[in-house]
Amino acid sequence: MKPHLIRYGLFGAAGMVLAGLFMRLTLDPTAEDFGGQSAAVGYGILAAVFVVVPLGIRSFAADPSAGKVNYGRALACGLGIALIASLAYAAVWELNFHTKFPDFYERYADMRIADAQKKGMSGSALEEFSQSARKDAVLFANFFPRFPFSMLMESFPVGLLLSLVSAFIYRHKPNGNA
Repeated sequence: MKPHLIRYGLFGAAGMVLAGLFMRLTLDPTAEDFGGQSAAVGYGILAAVFVVVPLGIRSFAADPSAGKVNYGRALACGLGIALIASLAYAAVWELNFHTKFPDFYERYADMRIADAQKKGMSGSALEEFSQSARKDAVLFANFFPRFPFSMLMESFPVGLLLSLVSAFIYRHKPNGNA
């Protein structure tokens, strides 16, 4: 499993680096809807990059030296690949955050507050929501909440979902048929 996990994990990491460079070069941080624009593009790119998960699991399951690959072993391989790629995603986001988007969370809070106002929120509910959005922006100004959140809550769930499905598809059935 280890060679497949490392090979496809590094393919995923390379994809995340290229995706981060693409985002860096194409997204305009001064755009009015920067947060919504980046989310749509970002999750599309994540889905494309995480294609390495089913490819890695399939490669592992087809390897004769791997022996019988049950659901658990296939899932472990997929999760390892997803974890390596997610670490790369979070590292690239850190680089982009510090060099191109340093005010991202403040601007995102402003965008959330403006959206709430457009939807009719006002008075004390808007004030409470605004305080919460500003508190989130301050929280994510720090590395330790930001890095794990970027890795575990943004990118890894995509890899997790693909791992769960792909491990089921590519596992060897109990009767020995693939």
